[in-house]
Amino acid sequence: MSRWNFIRFFIVLLSIIIINIINIPNTRSEVIEINKDEITLIRKAFEPYRDVTEGMYREVKNQKIKLEQEHYDNIYKGSGRKVAYLTFDDGPTPNITTQILDILMTEKIEATFFIIGKNAKQYPDIIKRINKEGHLLGNHSYSHSYKNIYQNTDIYIEELIKTEEVINDILQTEYDLTLTRFPGGMFGSRPAFIKAINEAGYTYIDWNALNGDSEGKVLPKEHLVNRLINSSRGKEVLVILMHDAGGKITTVEALPEIMEYLKAEGYVFLRLDQPYSIKENSDYIIRENNSDRRII
Repeated sequence: MSRWNFIRFFIVLLSIIIINIINIPNTRSEVIEINKDEITLIRKAFEPYRDVTEGMYREVKNQKIKLEQEHYDNIYKGSGRKVAYLTFDDGPTPNITTQILDILMTEKIEATFFIIGKNAKQYPDIIKRINKEGHLLGNHSYSHSYKNIYQNTDIYIEELIKTEEVINDILQTEYDLTLTRFPGGMFGSRPAFIKAINEAGYTYIDWNALNGDSEGKVLPKEHLVNRLINSSRGKEVLVILMHDAGGKITTVEALPEIMEYLKAEGYVFLRLDQPYSIKENSDYIIRENNSDRRII
């Protein structure tokens, strides 16, 4: 059992013990009356245990974020295997995102969608589809308004939290929306923001290849394919930036050709939360349609 699993097991076990102690069933037939003072005494008696479990939970969560950020920081280093991570920013949108999902489904490829909170709220069914079809959701702020979100770190984190709440409300679950991408990218330019999101329980990633679909309003499909080829040359691991905002029709048109090129170059496709060092008989578990499956 790994250290991480042992800590999780210990927390769960301790929580069960405390809950069971507090909720010991009355096996006798008579009713036992407990007054408010006695309830207060019981709560005080178990207060230290609550502090211990909450402290352990915070420590485990901090360690989880640290390990995940290390994964994203080191993702470009590679391990002798050519991997392409397809990522799409600024959605969801009813025409572009859905067509991208259709293509990915046909090719049986999973990707990562960095969604804008206000768009997610407007198109909840697309969020449900992204999740159901096994793709990863990432947080791309609520408004995507540079003027607003980069005023200070508190405002930015508020937008991450707001987007997370929208996603949880749509999916009716506590979705792990800790992975973020800064609008416009970060590349170390705002260290205070990086520090703040890590401390708030979030991770981030930029990119090292792109199709250039944000460099003009509607660029020709051929331009996007060539931009991807040029920006990916000589790289073992690709984190590819594309966009599924409204109007990005040539992104949809270029995607099949981009994927065919990458396949021909020997790349495999993964979601960002999947390590590129996956080997046979790996114990790494990923989510698919709200269940678990083992990567082989």
